Amino acid sequence: MKIYEDTIVYVQCVGGIATGGPELLHQFASYLISRGVKTYMIYTAVDITKDNPVCECYKHYHIPYVDGIVNDERNILVMSETATNIACFDWLKVRKVIWWLSVDNFFSILAYNYTLTKSDALKKKYVKYYSFEPDFQVEHWVQSEYARQFLLFNGIPDNNIKMVTDYLNLIFLDDLVAKSKDVPEKKKENIVVYNPKKGLEFTKKLISYAPDIKWIPIINMTRNQVVHLLESAKVYIDFGNHPGKDRLPREAAVSGAVVITNKRGSAGNEIDVPIPSTYKFDDTDAQIPEIIDKIRYVFNEYDKCIEHFQLYVDSIFKEPLKFRTEVDAVLDLSLVKMRPIICLFDISFDNILKLKENIQNYDSHRLQYVINFRFDEFDISKEKDLCFIDTSCARQLYLEGRINKFICSDSIKDNQQFFFDFIKEIGIADEDWDIFSLNSAL
Repeated sequence: MKIYEDTIVYVQCVGGIATGGPELLHQFASYLISRGVKTYMIYTAVDITKDNPVCECYKHYHIPYVDGIVNDERNILVMSETATNIACFDWLKVRKVIWWLSVDNFFSILAYNYTLTKSDALKKKYVKYYSFEPDFQVEHWVQSEYARQFLLFNGIPDNNIKMVTDYLNLIFLDDLVAKSKDVPEKKKENIVVYNPKKGLEFTKKLISYAPDIKWIPIINMTRNQVVHLLESAKVYIDFGNHPGKDRLPREAAVSGAVVITNKRGSAGNEIDVPIPSTYKFDDTDAQIPEIIDKIRYVFNEYDKCIEHFQLYVDSIFKEPLKFRTEVDAVLDLSLVKMRPIICLFDISFDNILKLKENIQNYDSHRLQYVINFRFDEFDISKEKDLCFIDTSCARQLYLEGRINKFICSDSIKDNQQFFFDFIKEIGIADEDWDIFSLNSAL
């Protein structure tokens, strides 16, 4: 699917919720923006005239959103599997993509050709009743092998299914790498962590069978508390339905927890959840003793067991690059001209204006972000085309490739400690920063 210089990509996302699917949609939009593609979120199931549809945890991506589209055949609308009804609109001229971020969640909404209840539909591994007429000309992307097999089973040609997976939050991964270098390895405890939103009925049976084991649910916790818990635990279990390639098992694995799952959904194949088969169980009453025995074995032989997950962990750290490669494969970006983005910090407002004017004469760079250390609301309000951000946002955007160069004032020479602390906090490479000069900053 070709991206032209004037192509606009619209990414549909359910507003106001924080799960793996919406985060992936924001990551996708962020990557397109980093490649110079004009991209907007389209939030559904929320009134954006009354409410801010962007969840707090996704605001750092700084993705613009609109409430309507330019209905042109050069533009693209990417919609999730929970909004497949949009593809049926005859008046849509835009090129359409359905991105299957899950399979099971498709059955939770009134989707095209939807006739069965969710409980009936999921009794079998794959259920054949999904279809689109050829005239709809919809391209299908899948986040998991589970979704790919589902579409094949339902008659979608293999050449119309593209694999576009996902990756864990880059700051989360970057922090793990930093901790492994700077902090001694954390002592693991005999704890089993579980998500009460996934497979709770069966998990309760496990807890009843082995009440002496310390079971800790991920509930009412901050993001930092979840990270700390996963770093402390020896075991993470997930006996949910695995509607797509879920993030929590991966977060647990890279945090050093042994992952134990059932064989439902994406956990039922060796591609989406590539852990040894000896750590996957049928979630039946007959299997409960074996599952508990496995947990106790991990407690006693943790060092031996965690080695079995090294390939899985390595693949998770490779996912960001894999994702970008997959997006490049499904979207031809050869016609898009990318202009590297500059972010300013520790520069006076007068110099911001001077540098901004100077940069306008260059075709190779674009000034878009300013880290707001010193400016008041009046200053900020005067510059509608600049985005004022904090250092945490700057770090995220830098890791996402949305910021390519940082420029600071020459007064930094008098405060080198501040400068080096800032560089370390964001993780800026030497070649990606410069000292302000009207003539040589670029």
